[in-house]
Amino acid sequence: MFYLRVFVAFLPALAIFACSPDDSRLVGRWQEEKSLSCQSYQQIETSRPISMLRFNENGDFALSFTDGQLVYKGTYTAEPAADGASDFAAKISFTITKGTAKPNLNLSGRYEVSENHLILRDIRFNENEPPICGHSFKRR
Repeated sequence: MFYLRVFVAFLPALAIFACSPDDSRLVGRWQEEKSLSCQSYQQIETSRPISMLRFNENGDFALSFTDGQLVYKGTYTAEPAADGASDFAAKISFTITKGTAKPNLNLSGRYEVSENHLILRDIRFNENEPPICGHSFKRR
């Protein structure tokens, strides 16, 4: 009975680091091209764009803004959309393990990815005015 409890206790932690082949499209370094508004997902100007978002195969991520400071490190989970699903049906969630998470962040949302382009929706990494709820990235 003891061994069963230990195995079950570690099972959720193991699931965090599991990546399916579809998730591998996220792996690499990305640079923000556009910040997107919360109301319409239209491009808006920001004083602090994301200079680097890195996804690793083991489920880790790192994020820094244009000032060059590494702001967040942590883990991510991604659920790719099923074949034939509508746009932005894929889900993504970030957990910050290093850095200070602000109270108004939203770290769970939806994504769409192609070979050299990534769009995150309903994700808010920074407390901005006006609010930013989406990010469009190009692969670096």
